[in-house]
Amino acid sequence: MRVSFRVILVASALGLLAALSLTACGSDDEGSSSDASSVPAGSQSVDPQAPLQKQLAEGFPTPKPIEAAPPKAERYIAAGQKACKGKTPTQVVDEFLPEAKEEESFDDEQLDLISEIGKYEKSPTADFAAGQIAAGIYEATLPELQQRSGYQGCVYELAVQLRNELTGKG
Repeated sequence: MRVSFRVILVASALGLLAALSLTACGSDDEGSSSDASSVPAGSQSVDPQAPLQKQLAEGFPTPKPIEAAPPKAERYIAAGQKACKGKTPTQVVDEFLPEAKEEESFDDEQLDLISEIGKYEKSPTADFAAGQIAAGIYEATLPELQQRSGYQGCVYELAVQLRNELTGKG
């Protein structure tokens, strides 16, 4: 499923650009933990006035196997969570990129995006995109049957860690 990783990188880059443009157009109150721009893309139905913990819980639902998922998808999700638990997106990339490069051909634009992950990780509006990129690297190391579920588990684990960090629980 080599195409999925490319789609993730493109989507992450687009999400990153959208997030950065939101901050450029947003208020000067960057430190506000209830800032609507801190809500992950795709969760527009979340009330921006709700407490951050509620926004994040709705934005990062517990992963479940998708319809028509392969047998043992729950195990692959759990393996993805375990592989990324306690790691930053940069640490995930550092661990899995050498193997991913054996499985995947990255163009210069993708490699540039990957090399900038530490910068994205430190940005309050792009740190979720960093997790998506890192989970995509992990996904590229898996057999095709496990990729989607492994990605789900890894990106969820990184999102939970981000939520805990933002809410002071991490």
